[in-house]
Amino acid sequence: MSLDVLLRRARRRVRDALPGASQASRLAARSPTWRQAPPAQQAAAYAQYVQTRAQLQQFHYEQKITPKLIRLLFRAFLWWLGTAPGALGVLAIIIYVLHLLV
Repeated sequence: MSLDVLLRRARRRVRDALPGASQASRLAARSPTWRQAPPAQQAAAYAQYVQTRAQLQQFHYEQKITPKLIRLLFRAFLWWLGTAPGALGVLAIIIYVLHLLV
């Protein structure tokens, strides 16, 4: 399933879930198809919404948060190398261990 479809579905679900003045106004804001759907179908649609939201959160974490965290750790490591005494020896050990793992 493409990301565009997931985003469109999530946007639609969020729009449908926006708080209104009352429960009646929220129900009226939903499509007639939704209001006339049997409870099992509404439950399935809600389950799909929850799944879509989880997929989008995972995508956001993988695409946005993780690279920023890695960059931050790398910059902190480079700063530490420049300030810590004996850092070159530690760097040599790290390179040696990485070489063994490859």
